[in-house]
Amino acid sequence: MKGHLLAAPISVALPLAMVGALLVIVACTPREGRSAAGVDRAGVASLPDAPASVYPPPETVRSFDLLTPGWHSFVWTGPSTTEPSTALGCIADDYAIAYRLASNQTYQQYVPGRTDLSNMGAVAKYESLWVLITADGARCQGMPVHSPQEARRLNLRRVKSWAYQIQGLEEEGAIDALADSDYELVVTEPVRSVKGAEGFDTAGMVARLHQEGKLVLTYLDIGEAEDYRAYWGDDWVAPSADQPGEPDFLITVDPDGWSGNYPVAFWDERWKDIVIRGENSLIDMVLDDGFDGVYLDWIEAYQDENVAAAAARLGIDPAHEMVAFIQEIAEHGRGRSQSFLVIPQNAAELAQEVPEYLDIIDGLGQEDLSFGGAADTDWGDPMSGDIPTAPDEQEYLLELFDLYLGAGLPIFCIDYAINQPNVQAAYATASDAGCLGYVTQTPLSRLTQTPPLSPPLPPRPPARDLDLSPAGWHSLVWTGPSGTDPATALACIDGSYAVAYRWLDSTHTFQRWVPGRPDISDMDTLSKYDSLLVLITDSSVQCVGMPIEP
Repeated sequence: MKGHLLAAPISVALPLAMVGALLVIVACTPREGRSAAGVDRAGVASLPDAPASVYPPPETVRSFDLLTPGWHSFVWTGPSTTEPSTALGCIADDYAIAYRLASNQTYQQYVPGRTDLSNMGAVAKYESLWVLITADGARCQGMPVHSPQEARRLNLRRVKSWAYQIQGLEEEGAIDALADSDYELVVTEPVRSVKGAEGFDTAGMVARLHQEGKLVLTYLDIGEAEDYRAYWGDDWVAPSADQPGEPDFLITVDPDGWSGNYPVAFWDERWKDIVIRGENSLIDMVLDDGFDGVYLDWIEAYQDENVAAAAARLGIDPAHEMVAFIQEIAEHGRGRSQSFLVIPQNAAELAQEVPEYLDIIDGLGQEDLSFGGAADTDWGDPMSGDIPTAPDEQEYLLELFDLYLGAGLPIFCIDYAINQPNVQAAYATASDAGCLGYVTQTPLSRLTQTPPLSPPLPPRPPARDLDLSPAGWHSLVWTGPSGTDPATALACIDGSYAVAYRWLDSTHTFQRWVPGRPDISDMDTLSKYDSLLVLITDSSVQCVGMPIEP
């Protein structure tokens, strides 16, 4: 949805039988000259590069001690397919040998500097090794935990409330209202991209919101050209419903009734110059102003019949071209800041058509899950909300959400409703669907007057699935929160294991957990990255949905 900007722009243990010679374990428009935030433009620091967000992503490295000399569990948390020498590089010269339990119930070993004695292949994320430490005071410093992509997604998943306002930002008190609100993430307009508002202190606005600890994204329409933007040339001619405009990448009129908005041939190099590559590109403007990322509208341009027809005439697949376009936006932004977030709005089915799309983006915005509203309305107009979404369309969206949630991507739902029963129904449906809801009106010209009546539930944590086949001993690394009791941590394989062991580095002893037998169990609560050796008793056992704590 777009507001139309007019004159006012807007550890693992070895079973006892294994101790001996083969000690192996695997762990497992504003007034000219006046700042939107009440700060003079001259008072804003120069931003030659993308500033770091004040809403920091999760830690991307960890450090831990391996005291004293002897056997220790060692859980690798970096990227999969890492060579053992690299994974163990943080303790180079401090260990003699490392072992890993393989799925075929055999052990692989790695001896540093002795390729003739080593048969351990690449190490996967969350694999557990049993290492023989030979130095006193050994410490692994700076092991990677999250890739930049994981850190971005985990950062977004921490957000528990959000707001969306792309008009009225020049009004007195508008930025104060955003800054003083309880919303943790806000999507706002890049106001100085609007004709006549080039002097608006967008960087000051973002800085003010950052001062209040908010994550700040900017709205960008990448599928349509908007005639109120500064890039719209004086000699440009708007297209009609059946004739392209000038330049000819202007294809047609907005099918939803938003005036001044025109679907484009988004693959056209001239359009990409405006959005990404040009000297005054929208993306560089966004980065210079300090936004934490972009919220991209009109992804559905690839589905527009006129745009699709233009693509067909050139032999272009519009779905793949849209994914390539978004990837180029992401790469440009992340070239300056790896924490740069990319969230597209709508067209959720693009992930079905081009699955690699899920690897590029950091989340999904979805309008009208329950209710929509009309275009070109004013705040308070009855047509600004309460238009119900067709049940079959809602069901289709809910099915598509599984693709995004399954990939660990958070979803942000925007519904447009005014009547309180509809408002509450929209929030309830969004929560049940696993997305973070925001119910407002289509002008998006102020903060909603219908916030949730109670704080929303925390977003679903990211999770992982483990294959523990065949029956026998397997390493299992707990990736959920510290302080979890063994029964809860192993609930995903309840009924399919007989015993679990944990090696305690501090005492060089084993603890065990036998389900249902507290009289012979001495394992206490688990910490994140604790490694267990579990005896699986069934074939084809899967641990589904183990949480990954940020």
